[in-house]
Amino acid sequence: MPFSYFVAEVDLISGRIIGAAIGLHKKYGPGLLESVYTPCRGRELVAQGMEVEIEKPLGLKGEGLTIHRAYVLDLLVEGQVIVEVKCVAKVAPIHRAQLLTCLRLTGLQLGLIINFNVPRLIDGVHRVVNGYEPDEHHGGGGPIHPEPAIFRNGEREIRPSKTDLPLRPLRAPR
Repeated sequence: MPFSYFVAEVDLISGRIIGAAIGLHKKYGPGLLESVYTPCRGRELVAQGMEVEIEKPLGLKGEGLTIHRAYVLDLLVEGQVIVEVKCVAKVAPIHRAQLLTCLRLTGLQLGLIINFNVPRLIDGVHRVVNGYEPDEHHGGGGPIHPEPAIFRNGEREIRPSKTDLPLRPLRAPR
């Protein structure tokens, strides 16, 4: 799969994930448990025709030891994007670190942390990219708002957003 097609595909998947999360947040609001939001989000994405694995165990092998459930991913969408659902006052650095560890273990490039415990869901969306190292200008501290996109003749045109961050390009899986 060509590199540019892979990046566009992952961006489209993440856009659909965020859109479904916004719809769910509008319907139920903040304050419910993660155990409510996770299956509801999975069901919504499946209804949109996407492949979704809910509460997928992540195994770990190393040094003669195999652990079958080292971590459980909330959602794995289209086999390409890990989604971690949170209902916390504030997303902590450990949440990003855990998601980054999962991305490294799976070899995937993109993960989303979606915190439903906010008045506006877009403020609870955090994008984590495997291999991206924040520089001194962009410490990766706040939520990353999705880039608005328009479609023309079947191609996606991305308009600059208010929070442009220089992200390293996503690499196709090996």
